[in-house]
Amino acid sequence: MIFFIRFIIIPLPLNNFFIFTMNNGTVKFYDETKGFGFIKDSNSSTEYFVHSSGLIGRIRDNDQVTFDLKEGKKGLTSFGIQVVQKMNELGMIVDVSHVGEQTFWDIIKTTTKPIMASHSSVYSLVHHRRNLKDEQIKAIAKNGGVIQINFNPGFIDSSYDKKEAAFIARHKEEYEGLQKNGMPEFYALDSIYHEYKEEANSMRPPLSLVIDHIDYVAKLVGVDYVGIGSDFDGINNTPQQLNDVTDYPLITKALLERGYSKKDIDKILGGNFLRVLKANEKNK
Repeated sequence: MIFFIRFIIIPLPLNNFFIFTMNNGTVKFYDETKGFGFIKDSNSSTEYFVHSSGLIGRIRDNDQVTFDLKEGKKGLTSFGIQVVQKMNELGMIVDVSHVGEQTFWDIIKTTTKPIMASHSSVYSLVHHRRNLKDEQIKAIAKNGGVIQINFNPGFIDSSYDKKEAAFIARHKEEYEGLQKNGMPEFYALDSIYHEYKEEANSMRPPLSLVIDHIDYVAKLVGVDYVGIGSDFDGINNTPQQLNDVTDYPLITKALLERGYSKKDIDKILGGNFLRVLKANEKNK
């Protein structure tokens, strides 16, 4: 039997960046050259990370946009609210995958355009702080946005963090030695994973868990609001069979086996994201 596996590839310009500044209570916007994006409060010497492309604006917690040090209040500051409004005006998708719950609800209250969680999974399946709770998933669906499932093993497999902690403990001396010699923590762990590939492979969760998270969102709010977020550039290990994007047809095959139609699979593999992108670009 021959399977004709289809998937959508969406090229994104991830090398543009923008700077927002606050001057006398007004948010100003600048299109800069190449690099990363920042939010900068002109009353401070600190620049605040906001986003990494001209299409998607990622807001992070623990910065001036989402935490008011004077008031000790979590969530969007007045500056953060203006940034979200400006992003809506510019046609930039607001990405909530790196925000806490209060910031999430403030964004939902503020935005006039569909938002996205570019790389998050389901809290009801795995209680990870970066995963989305049912009420958040429902809110994104009501907003017309999309939840893109993260492949991070710790996000999709409730047993993974303990396995990883034991793995690090077994190689503690080497792991800490790399960091003492100046290697950042993420890359030190990445190096250990590559050094001990058999151990790393034995820890990888099955592909079926990725499909479980997709399936959960589809059943909770509908297939129009779920996609794939991978996070290949930000994780040290991946689920079984998903080594890189060339393995995406296996996701298609697994979804077909669970009874999803080709039309619904096209939505999951990029169609839903394109819908959100077009909605943000409208009337910008």
